[in-house]
Amino acid sequence: MSQKRQQFYDPETAVARLAVRVGTVYFLTLMLAAVMTEKYAIPLRYADNGTPTAWLQILLLFYYGVPVLMAALFGICFRPFFRNFRNLALLIFMIHLAYSFVVYLVRNDHAKKSEGDAALRASGRLRVAAVNHAARDGNKDGRIDDVEIFSELDLSDFAGGEYRIEAFLTQDSHPVSEKPFGTLRGRLGSGKVKRFPVRFSFDPQPLEAFFYRGPVDINFRLIKIRKPDDKMLQIITWSRWAAFLRPFAWGEEDSLGSPREIDLGTVRNVHSIFLMPVQFPARP
Repeated sequence: MSQKRQQFYDPETAVARLAVRVGTVYFLTLMLAAVMTEKYAIPLRYADNGTPTAWLQILLLFYYGVPVLMAALFGICFRPFFRNFRNLALLIFMIHLAYSFVVYLVRNDHAKKSEGDAALRASGRLRVAAVNHAARDGNKDGRIDDVEIFSELDLSDFAGGEYRIEAFLTQDSHPVSEKPFGTLRGRLGSGKVKRFPVRFSFDPQPLEAFFYRGPVDINFRLIKIRKPDDKMLQIITWSRWAAFLRPFAWGEEDSLGSPREIDLGTVRNVHSIFLMPVQFPARP
């Protein structure tokens, strides 16, 4: 019986099976470290001086240093050294590469589909109803210090989601200021009725030099704020643990995980305002 066992015993096969078990223990330990990091939200980042945090140092060592050390010890314990070193190192490398490649393809495929869906949902036209304005003297000094803009916007062409509307001034198609004078952010429902009133205001006193040249025009810009869906957030989590083909470096965040802004267009010159002088007429 013992002779039969010796006859069917193959040392090379036994060492190969042992290499598979060692690789399995390595990846199970790696999975445990990943689960702990995600569950307890352990930060993976670099300090201000460029040094990775302690936990990130451990992970980098475990990803790129421990496999080489394990393969070297395995080759020393089981001869010939080079063959067993190569087999274990290649096994770990191929599993890392296969995981990284699959996650890379899945991330890129979902990102392209999301971009296509966003472009389809973003196709539409912003419609602006009648625009009016009112000038006020808030501090009662006889000078106009507040101009309110009233309008109604129609977003029937656009899908539900989060949007931002910016109102800015131009004169002869040139911007009056670098920043918009009014911003409105809100969530659009999925119903058919998508008309809602807007109100903005600005102080005309700093713009008095522009009014000497002529009227200023009101413009509305519509911006879609697109947040990543749950599937993308899950894919980003998978990508965080790829050893190769990483879409973002260790210690950094994936850009696809942050909200993105899509400029859906601008409706120009919807209303003109001319205040000259920038004050109310004196009472007799």
